[in-house]
Amino acid sequence: MKIFQLCLFTISLFILAAFSMSAQIKPPEKTEEDSLKIRSDILADTSVVFDSTQSVTAPDTMKPIINPGFISSDISSYRIKKKYIQLNDYRTTSNLITLLPFGYVQDLGWLGQPNEVLIAGNGYNNLSVVENGVVLNNRISNSYEFNRYQSESLDSIYLVPLTQSFLYGNNNQSTVLLYPKIGINTPPYSRLRFHQAPEGEGFVDVLFNALFTSKLNIGFELTNFTVDPRYANSGASHWIGSASMRYMFSNKFNLIAKYKFVDSYTELNGGVDYNFLINNFSEADADEIMYNNFQAPVLYGELNFDSPRYKKVSSNQLRLDLLLQLVDNAFSTLTVYYVDELEEFRQNEKETYSDIPKIINDNSYSLYGGSFHQNYSGSFFQADILANLEVLDSKAQYLYYSNKELWSYSFAGKLKLFPFDFGYTSVFGKYLTYNEKSFSGAGIDAALNITKQFQIYSGYSYYTKPYNLIEIEFGNPKNNSGVSTFHTRLSFSAGTAKLSTGYFRTETNNASFAVIEQSHDMKVSEVSDLFFEDTKNEGFNLSVDYEISNVLIKTNLAYYFTKTSDIENLLPEFTGWGGIYYVDTLFNNNLKLKAGINYKFSGVQNHLLYDFEKSIPVYHHWNNTTNEIELISPLRTNSSFQIDLFVAGRIQEAAIFYFVFENILDRKYYIVPYYPMQARGIRFGLSWEFLD
Repeated sequence: MKIFQLCLFTISLFILAAFSMSAQIKPPEKTEEDSLKIRSDILADTSVVFDSTQSVTAPDTMKPIINPGFISSDISSYRIKKKYIQLNDYRTTSNLITLLPFGYVQDLGWLGQPNEVLIAGNGYNNLSVVENGVVLNNRISNSYEFNRYQSESLDSIYLVPLTQSFLYGNNNQSTVLLYPKIGINTPPYSRLRFHQAPEGEGFVDVLFNALFTSKLNIGFELTNFTVDPRYANSGASHWIGSASMRYMFSNKFNLIAKYKFVDSYTELNGGVDYNFLINNFSEADADEIMYNNFQAPVLYGELNFDSPRYKKVSSNQLRLDLLLQLVDNAFSTLTVYYVDELEEFRQNEKETYSDIPKIINDNSYSLYGGSFHQNYSGSFFQADILANLEVLDSKAQYLYYSNKELWSYSFAGKLKLFPFDFGYTSVFGKYLTYNEKSFSGAGIDAALNITKQFQIYSGYSYYTKPYNLIEIEFGNPKNNSGVSTFHTRLSFSAGTAKLSTGYFRTETNNASFAVIEQSHDMKVSEVSDLFFEDTKNEGFNLSVDYEISNVLIKTNLAYYFTKTSDIENLLPEFTGWGGIYYVDTLFNNNLKLKAGINYKFSGVQNHLLYDFEKSIPVYHHWNNTTNEIELISPLRTNSSFQIDLFVAGRIQEAAIFYFVFENILDRKYYIVPYYPMQARGIRFGLSWEFLD
């Protein structure tokens, strides 16, 4: 597979070079801009998401319509821009999410695994992922795997204020918005990215976007990443492709069509079988063997044998967007979309292991949907409405009673008032019908510019949240789940210093939690029941961005006050990432260099395991002796810390090279038991831009 990726990389290089030489449309002149000046990119941005007054002019003055979106980028939200993404160290989109406040990944140790991504402690079944107004979550489990998203086409990432997250999808407590580049820009643009790392890890992405006529823009992107088994039964291969078309009938009417497919294969070994090691070796020897990928036994699988547990995913997604701007300051978007997804989950398929349950399930669904967004801006207000209709036909083999045709529709609105220059206030609400039941929510927030350097934001909302099909099947809930959220944020900027702090508090009634029947036999990770309880989650975030001379310092910290008891830490006590870099422009402006160290760390948390078929984290088991629900393990993970050496350079505004010496201290640790994190190794890569 490594040879195949190299061939694909080489062929793509020649194809894009040919396009570059034969292009007939001259791109507009570019303004010199230092791409290393990324100090404010991860902190709040005071611009609008997509400035309706800013457009790219084609040769005959035809302009694409850029809808401003349902959320504006003021102090209430966070934005990561493309130029920051390109000069950051990342493997997949999940790594980029950790750059957001309260962003965290329950990392399973190696590329391609279905890592759970959390924002403010909200992950599977509580985090909405939205691309240009359409929710990407799996409609059965209400979860999303970021391995399936093409990071190279991203133009920007937004974190919606926690108080407004319920306005999208099924009223989840956190929402992240993804805006891809393809279909937006009219200048010809192509990009090729490639990286290689130990354990047969390879990644290649080919992106092309061009204005073929004065009205027609066409783009495509193809992504492939693979990794050989580091431990037994831990390999993965993901293919993702997309094609888009924008036709500009006029400056008032645009049509966008997009198709995307996903074809992935992931082996799921369940981590190292530490119980076997501790029962057969001393603790010191067991710890040493656990980090030896050739000797360590895993729960599912053996080296050089067929995989006893894996998941295949095939998905087709089609959407059509009609963009209208019939009058100034008024934008309309009508979207229709279709999703067809199949997950093939296999466990002990050939009945090789007597102690592992046999599971052969094909879980699929078809989704038909439509949405409408209307935006209008006046001199002192902005109004938005968002309507959505979906029809779901689910066919999950682990569901016996809940498979049916399910209709849902929602109506959300927001009114933002800014009669004065020093701040604004907004009110918002939503009504949702899901599975023949009604849910609603409302909220209010406000922002104040105390000075040009100092801003403050606060908001509150309350809403009811529907249960997904798995919760209905395995939990049979009697009451609705209610969520109240308070979120506040302070921002300060002065010269090259940027500082942002945030606090949130969320209280949830009748929140579900999963239970397995056996704790000591970790091989039985299949959820047997769901129960419900009231929960509280609160946390504090600090983001610092400071440049002095040619030294850039970044850090992003989060601390969680959540603790349901003296022994329960269902979230890490703290998380953080950051870096210290030397940045400069060298060789007559031909090289823009960023070199330094990355660091990341996290605090202790309780042991957990995953039901990968249903995308559910599990912390509890049912004790048959006491007939009580207990933690699956009294142990907690140790706090972790890792340092990487990172070098990136942009050459003549056309190519970027990457070099990462990962885990230079060769620390032995895990975040999720027992999935050892990457050992010390070197990863390098290159991205090359054409035509732009």
